[in-house]
Amino acid sequence: MKRWLFLAIVLVFLLFGCLPKGVPYYRIASNIPDSGVVAPKSVIVVSLRDDKGNPVPSSLEVVKDGTTFLEKADAESHVFAVEDEGVYKIVLKPVDSSLKLSLKFKVLNFEREIYEDGGTYYIDEIPTSLTDAATDIMIRFYKYASEVLETTTGEDEEIDKRVRLNLVDTDGDGIYDKWEEVETKDEHEWIQLPHSFNYYNTEWRIWTLVYSEDKIVVRYYGVSGDYEGHYIPSTLAVVGFDLNLPYARYMETYDGSANVYGMFKLHERYDSSTKPEFYLTSSATQVSPGDEVVVKVKAPNVARFAELYDVRYMQLTIKFSEKLSLKDVQFHNFMKYLKDMCAYRESSVGTSVALYRGFVMGEDETEEPTDTFATLVFDVSEEATTGDLLTVSIVYEPWWTTYGLYPDVPNPVFRNVENACVDGFVVDGAPLTFSVGGDE
Repeated sequence: MKRWLFLAIVLVFLLFGCLPKGVPYYRIASNIPDSGVVAPKSVIVVSLRDDKGNPVPSSLEVVKDGTTFLEKADAESHVFAVEDEGVYKIVLKPVDSSLKLSLKFKVLNFEREIYEDGGTYYIDEIPTSLTDAATDIMIRFYKYASEVLETTTGEDEEIDKRVRLNLVDTDGDGIYDKWEEVETKDEHEWIQLPHSFNYYNTEWRIWTLVYSEDKIVVRYYGVSGDYEGHYIPSTLAVVGFDLNLPYARYMETYDGSANVYGMFKLHERYDSSTKPEFYLTSSATQVSPGDEVVVKVKAPNVARFAELYDVRYMQLTIKFSEKLSLKDVQFHNFMKYLKDMCAYRESSVGTSVALYRGFVMGEDETEEPTDTFATLVFDVSEEATTGDLLTVSIVYEPWWTTYGLYPDVPNPVFRNVENACVDGFVVDGAPLTFSVGGDE
């Protein structure tokens, strides 16, 4: 049975902490995520929404590398294009309110120069045999899984089985968020993608799909109008494809006059379940002045990957809000079979700390190894006030001019026994956010 779902353009809703009672609740809606990365010539769409999802008029300020380069008056939605690499911050201010909500993102060429040839991103350009037909595009997805068959000889045989996949929207927000395996062709649902549409004084035509581990993005290209030559990304799904597992997609025109079938795979040295990743966790979400907050730098699968690639040195930097003060840093046994040497260094301005771990031949620690790279303990300043949002994040700084804010080179460093740089580690820069709520 076919199910028709038209793609919405502004779909990703990002929450920015919890506000205290009595303060209006707003959220930012945008076609890009907070702390996301887009390529030059992307079109950004952003607006404010209330707790019922209704648009709220707001003014817009866009800051690039610390300098305001765009301001717009009150409107329910704001649209602009980014041309150059840089660090961007969007600030929205509701009408008749002193509140300000922000969203940060980066514009970097590496999205185009590195990922568009494969790797952990796969760019699926829709063939002209389909786009020239000027009809909507229908698409289905498949994956290939191994299956063991029992044979009459007593020796089991392993074969590849093609599995039909449906995308499911479990919460009804217009974005698919779950995969579902189905058995029959009749159960296999179609996704309908518009061939073209007019929006923001521009005619947009479907161009490519971008596949990654955690999302599927559809990109439309501006063929005429205000944003001719640009493209607009729209999130189709917040689930993606496992690494190193073969998938396929079948596309056809709405009228069935043309079709195409193709396989693809996201490549890495490890699978999705063994990805060596650094990220931050905390049990706290809301804090009060004077509270103690514990943040852990988690690193699942990192030690195993480091062992395979003879990594002997790791360095990460953590930055944090001014109203958080670093009280303690704790290290535990991390690398099995090697002796851990650990240290940290806080910045002179007290808003960042560099974490160092070295691994040398010697007697290993007796405690059981942990996947916690470091544990940081913070005190919340007595000067923190209700409504403040305090953040902690792993640092990546693309500009030399910001390096002076840190006690050492801020970006992650991984070196092996030959003092050569090692790649392949995944570092999640999404910040932890703590809302200051005060006493109830």
